[in-house]
This record gives sequence, C-alpha cells and structure tokens, in this order.
Amino acid sequence: MKDPKERLGSNGGLEEIINHPWFTGINIDDLLNKRLVPEFKPKLNSNIFDVSNFDKMFTSEEALISVVPKDV
Repeated sequence: MKDPKERLGSNGGLEEIINHPWFTGINIDDLLNKRLVPEFKPKLNSNIFDVSNFDKMFTSEEALISVVPKDV
C-alpha cells in the first residue's frame, strides 16, 4: 500500500502480520528464530558487480543513476 498507514502491520503490529493468510501453515516460532530453510538460496560470490541473480530484463538496461564505492 502506498500510504504507510494502510500497510500490513501498521494498525495491529506483529499480530496483524502473523494473522495474515499468507502465513497460514508457517510455524511463526521457527520463522522468528530463523530455523526455516528457504526454498531458494542464491549463490553469491565476492564480485559486487555480480548480477547473475537478477533477470536480464533489468540488467540489460544502461545504469543511468548509480553509485559506485570510491574504493572500487
């Protein structure tokens, strides 16, 4: 939701989020304690310019506004 006041959790806090149908069947205790194994875990490397986990639709466009660390 564009208006932050209408976003999930903005009125009922964590309880509102936990009770959302998307979380049905998910053990909240395991979720909060990071014991759930993700279905997909991307392979990462040390190259900060690696975009292999992003769709080519986005990576084929020229970067018009971009910030690159000074030490790179």
